[in-house]
Amino acid sequence: MLMWQDNIAIDSQYTWEDAITVCESLTHGGYDDWRMPNINELRTIVDIGSTYNYIDSAFYYFPYSSSTWSSTSFTSADGDRAYVISSLSRDVRFTDKSFLNSVRCVRDMGGYVDEVEELPVKMTIQFDSYADYDDGYYRTGEITHYERNIAQEIVIDRVTGLTWQDSEVPVGGTWMEAINTCEDLSMAGYDDWRLPTYRELMTILEYQTRDNGLYISDIFESSASRMWSSNSHGSNSELAWTVSGQSASSFYIDKTTNYSIRCVRGERLPEPDLVRYDADEKVVDDATGLVWQDNNDAASLTLTWAEALQYCENLEVSGSTQWRLPNINELQTIIDISRNSNKFMAEFANTDSGDYWSSTTYLADTDSAKTIWFYAGMLRDKNKAEAHNVRCVHNKSD
Repeated sequence: MLMWQDNIAIDSQYTWEDAITVCESLTHGGYDDWRMPNINELRTIVDIGSTYNYIDSAFYYFPYSSSTWSSTSFTSADGDRAYVISSLSRDVRFTDKSFLNSVRCVRDMGGYVDEVEELPVKMTIQFDSYADYDDGYYRTGEITHYERNIAQEIVIDRVTGLTWQDSEVPVGGTWMEAINTCEDLSMAGYDDWRLPTYRELMTILEYQTRDNGLYISDIFESSASRMWSSNSHGSNSELAWTVSGQSASSFYIDKTTNYSIRCVRGERLPEPDLVRYDADEKVVDDATGLVWQDNNDAASLTLTWAEALQYCENLEVSGSTQWRLPNINELQTIIDISRNSNKFMAEFANTDSGDYWSSTTYLADTDSAKTIWFYAGMLRDKNKAEAHNVRCVHNKSD
């Protein structure tokens, strides 16, 4: 539980370093243990339904003309930055620490917002909204937090705990060459590099246009667009899974094909931890903290994208009214690419092998949205006017 500062002082503006000092030296409300909030804590007071200012209506004071600092740093090749939330647009963005922004201090009353689930689900970084209740409207998930070590040519992901190779990525390797390249790699003082799993590669996709022309964070300097994963196809050992940063898609391909190699090190991401509650017709994932609809509609109902957004928003089943259409990062957590067909995790009882909508728009064609074709497990995009399957989600904490 958190306690927030709410006095007129929050409209003053500071550099990032000065803002930290202001909070650490603050005595207010009888307390002197204030600090600057991290970005996930700051996001908890955003009112996505507000038409004027980002702040929840429970607050009396809010900054009129600036963004609000978080303590979460973002180190890139362009300098030392930190995440902020814009006062008017509610955008999460990062900016140079020398800029002037507001600060709203916070103190702990037990527990931290930045405690993440065992299998954290990142934000897609799609901050623009293309319809009510879509990905850019809700902006759910853990905010990305990368640090790039320029000298060592690595990128550290503070959300997943993985460290990524970011030297000139070899292009033209077969799948077996990719496996061997990573196993033989000695870099940045480490020799425990490996080819990433499919699930790990998916965590570096971002569904926002970037200067590098890819759907990958522009903190990565090397421009591998189509990358091998370590996962073979479930029923054909001559095929392996790949992830495309060029089109934000995934597919399997012959292992003798030449594709890019990006190595990783760190503890492998865990698999989802699913339990189905038959009486409630829902599936709960204790690893991600997500609750999934699993009634007959989840197998039989097909809607356009706009209809799917509205359907989930109005859904009242399994004791909850907090349902929404999942973003693409959430939806891909329930794929089991090792299965031969219908690649839903086995705990789901009501499934179809067609495309399921996500709330995430495909930015190369905003008339389309990202889907997962569960027959093959592929991430792809479909025109929003088409009718496809729907499976709604909400957070356990809702």
